[in-house]
Amino acid sequence: LTSAIGIWMGSTTAGQTATGNTIHSLQNTTPTAATATAQGIYYTGPTSGTNVIERNLIHSLSLSTSSTSGAIYGIRVLTGVFPVNIQNNMVRLGIDAAGADITTGYAIYGIGNASTGTTNHYFNTLYIGGSGVTGTTSNTIAMLASGALNTRAFQNNILVNTRDGGATGGNHYSFQIGGTG
Repeated sequence: LTSAIGIWMGSTTAGQTATGNTIHSLQNTTPTAATATAQGIYYTGPTSGTNVIERNLIHSLSLSTSSTSGAIYGIRVLTGVFPVNIQNNMVRLGIDAAGADITTGYAIYGIGNASTGTTNHYFNTLYIGGSGVTGTTSNTIAMLASGALNTRAFQNNILVNTRDGGATGGNHYSFQIGGTG
């Protein structure tokens, strides 16, 4: 996996915090990697303590690859059984640093949460935009919570996905949650 990451939170020490950061204009410049990603905050975190991702502004992330297998994440919460509070963050994706629409059909996630642990999502504002997407399009999701068995709370979030276009495939969602019931 070829990635460009603004902040990587991979410590196993309890009480991890990412607060008040601005991450913008981050670009993965690998032109040929089919699995290229750009990620504002990548969190794998500890298995205990209260961990917090809050008051971060993330925008204008982009990729150079033409492969629609590429992905852009504002905040990516990946693994662990930890409690984490994701709150008061602002994420804008699908538009590059110059204000132009990203027209390649990448997968785009404002918050992509695949955690197996407790996660709380409070007061986040997530926007996925961009029009004129061409060719095959991957799904875009403002807030993705793909874990099916973990405890999750969602309160007072603003989720907007206005991305459009793409000749085939891909849907554009504001919210997608995994589950078994």
